[in-house]
Amino acid sequence: MHPTLVEHGPLSVVGISVRTTNRDEASPATAKIPGLWQSYFAEAIANSIPARLDDGTILGVYTDYASDHTGPYTLVVGQAVNDTSELPEDLVCVTVPHGRYLLFTSSSGTPDAIRATWQEIWRHFEQPSEHRRAFTTDMEVHRAGTLEVYISVA
Repeated sequence: MHPTLVEHGPLSVVGISVRTTNRDEASPATAKIPGLWQSYFAEAIANSIPARLDDGTILGVYTDYASDHTGPYTLVVGQAVNDTSELPEDLVCVTVPHGRYLLFTSSSGTPDAIRATWQEIWRHFEQPSEHRRAFTTDMEVHRAGTLEVYISVA
């Protein structure tokens, strides 16, 4: 998998969120992300998002990094919207800023493919590269069984 450098954003995303760490996510006993995704679907969160750009695309936005991939971060699962003025109390809004991102793609959106894509991303940044992770805002784009992951770079 060879990433492509792209410019993306800005984009407003509304959904539900959780604060976690990669260390917590490595153990089923402490993992929060699977429960967040389950809640998103079980509670039909998409139906309660006003002004959504409903094209069947679900977004996972990683933001509020405390440091790097070893520290806490926030994940928001939701949809892109064109207006954030009437936000329900139980939902949060995050902005994916305009910027430079490395785009990693997968032809499958299965949980195994998502894990494999993130492992590839981590391996990519362990190697010398002309691009450094910015740890500002990263985004997963899930649509029609495919996955795109945008990693912010400095």
